Amino acid sequence: MAVQRNIDMIQIRTVILLVAFLLQLQDVYPQSKKMKDNRATIDVHQESLSKKLGLSNLKKFNHEFAFRFWGRGQAVDITGDSTRIVGTVTNYIYHQKKASDYRTDTLFKKASLSPEQANAAYKLFLNLKLLNIPTDEKVKGWRKGV
Repeated sequence: MAVQRNIDMIQIRTVILLVAFLLQLQDVYPQSKKMKDNRATIDVHQESLSKKLGLSNLKKFNHEFAFRFWGRGQAVDITGDSTRIVGTVTNYIYHQKKASDYRTDTLFKKASLSPEQANAAYKLFLNLKLLNIPTDEKVKGWRKGV
């Protein structure tokens, strides 16, 4: 009984930390085959960073759904289909070898989420209803640029 309670507490803490993390995210880029009227664009910087970090190209993804959450120094990918959901966290930093040299290296490390964590992130994303936000073409009077 005590062991089950400890496992439950660990799962609760994990979900709380995941919710706190997702609430601090700066950008979210969903891509789903099922979406017809809602899509997000990825800017050139993030596309370049995605390549450096070895992240998959969401535009060419073969899964039913794929979400990428960007935070400061972190990218979280949640992908899946009708049978399973998979999550990966990629933490990264920029390293400058010499103060006088403007060039930087991007150092990163990837970690897989447990199936429970990936499912929790997926459910949270769906509950945020971000897929219901209309694209610029659907907002009357929206102008691109200034």
